Amino acid sequence: MKIVIEGRNLKLTPALKDYASEKFAKIDKMLKQVVETRVDLFHDKGGKEGNSERCEITVTLTGGKTVRAEEFASDMYAAIDLAQGTLERQVRNLKERKISTRNQEKKFRDKLVDIVWKTAKGFGFSGRKSDQEIEYDEHGHKIPKVAPVGKIVKRKRFQSTAKPMTEKEAILQMELIGHEFFMFDNADTDRFSVLYKRKDGNYGLIEPDLGER
Repeated sequence: MKIVIEGRNLKLTPALKDYASEKFAKIDKMLKQVVETRVDLFHDKGGKEGNSERCEITVTLTGGKTVRAEEFASDMYAAIDLAQGTLERQVRNLKERKISTRNQEKKFRDKLVDIVWKTAKGFGFSGRKSDQEIEYDEHGHKIPKVAPVGKIVKRKRFQSTAKPMTEKEAILQMELIGHEFFMFDNADTDRFSVLYKRKDGNYGLIEPDLGER
């Protein structure tokens, strides 16, 4: 991970640079795909609440996303400490949001499977046996069984770490591979989406309704 430390309107001493470098050296262990961590140290006479020392941190991730933290203090070392604490809280919140999003996306995928199954049933694939074929356990309870309507003969895995793409890029990718539908990480909405081709030659898009994040 690349760490850039610069001083503005102040003398960046080796001791101050080493302190800042040590404080933020472990950021790549807290966040994956860190490209660069930039630390800007300012001496600002008109600082927040009379505090003239400011530490600003910008962590750049793969894909161009950033995490930022900024803190003021009367002493630069204290400003660095405060900024480190703020950054760590933001990283924890980011991880919690990602976990929440993954759980919501799992619910969306499960719901999508349910929609596909209900659609199949609409075409007559009920998958149910007649009453004569229903079996009972020793307590007289019905043992639900589903008649085979085929089996999974091919399985594909969607790489959730794949690079996000726009809807136009997804359409192009789906046409290139010749599929009728395509699941992708939508860069326009920052959510997983399912693109499919309609009978009229246009395209449809299935997206999860996750509400406010």
